[in-house]
Amino acid sequence: MNPHNPKQDTQFLPAERSTRDSLIQDFSALQEIPFFKEILNTIPEGLLILNHERQIVFCNTAFLEKVKIKDIQDILGVRLGEALQCIHSDETPGGCGTTEFCRDCGAPKALIMATMGKRGEAECRISQKSGEALDIKVWTSKFEVEGNSYMSFAITDISDTKRRRSLERLFFHDILNTAGNLQGVADLFEEAPTEQNHELMKLVRTLSEELIDEIESQREIALAESGELDPKPEVLDSLEILETVVFAYRHHPACFGKKLMIDPESESAPLRLDKTLIRRVVGNMIMNALEASSEGDCVDVGAAALDGVIQFWVHNPAVMSDAVRHQVFQRSFSTKGAGRGLGTYSIKLLVERYMNGTASFSSNKDKGTRFTVDLPLDTQVC
Repeated sequence: MNPHNPKQDTQFLPAERSTRDSLIQDFSALQEIPFFKEILNTIPEGLLILNHERQIVFCNTAFLEKVKIKDIQDILGVRLGEALQCIHSDETPGGCGTTEFCRDCGAPKALIMATMGKRGEAECRISQKSGEALDIKVWTSKFEVEGNSYMSFAITDISDTKRRRSLERLFFHDILNTAGNLQGVADLFEEAPTEQNHELMKLVRTLSEELIDEIESQREIALAESGELDPKPEVLDSLEILETVVFAYRHHPACFGKKLMIDPESESAPLRLDKTLIRRVVGNMIMNALEASSEGDCVDVGAAALDGVIQFWVHNPAVMSDAVRHQVFQRSFSTKGAGRGLGTYSIKLLVERYMNGTASFSSNKDKGTRFTVDLPLDTQVC
């Protein structure tokens, strides 16, 4: 009897899976090892046993509790990303490990090390279908039972640690930069002629506002991730939102040497949203586009009413690499360095958890990069 299902296409790891009979045989063989189950269940972190096809054939109680499943039979034969509800786990018929996004995931890389007889260790970020972002660290190793090869797969949730470090790094980086600029302007007062005091005071006011804005931004992300953010919706106009945010960012240092333009065909439409949050989202879209652009580039923004939603979009001519595209909405990922990746992550977090909308992007060499956010129109006002 062939223990595998027919061959399937894949963009990374093999897609083939063992048959149900083969999975049950593996489970029974491991179940019969003296004290095997008891030892695994004393481990406080999740531990899986995978077959050669990366399918779960055994796991401990801690992992079942992590994925909110009572009986191992309910996940027998599934793969890690499928059990953890990764957003990419059902994008291809082969499932977890077979999409182009899996190439940049740490878990498959650790499994590859195990298949080579080496101890694997890696971190990976998983965007879940629930909208949550899960950071995990995994360890893998290979072992044999009655001539059959298996892989042990230990997993620990490091989301809280990564979240705290990301917020702290980003917070201190931005705060210190702005505070340093503020101090520099204050020092100028001692040397500048009296007639320049008015301009210096305007700069002090601008930097002070940036400082407060950065503190508020970090506070919003922390509250949003913990589920404690309390939006205060009001009726807003899409075009007014664009004009307000674009005006602010035209004076931002990231815009120096670049053009920031509102598409003349942008539409005015009513939305019922928290003013601060939607400005934060559109501002982050613009900021990301400006930072990705080169001197002389033009960043275009717009708003269009489409089938019951208002779509905000921001376009820049730069093109993302595959590695960036695959991780762009993940917490902590950034091309700007460690701990600098909360801009795009916060867009998706705020839009999809607190605005009943969707965030997406496209990037190719012909059209550049375009981020879009679709939000429901306020039909009561329409």
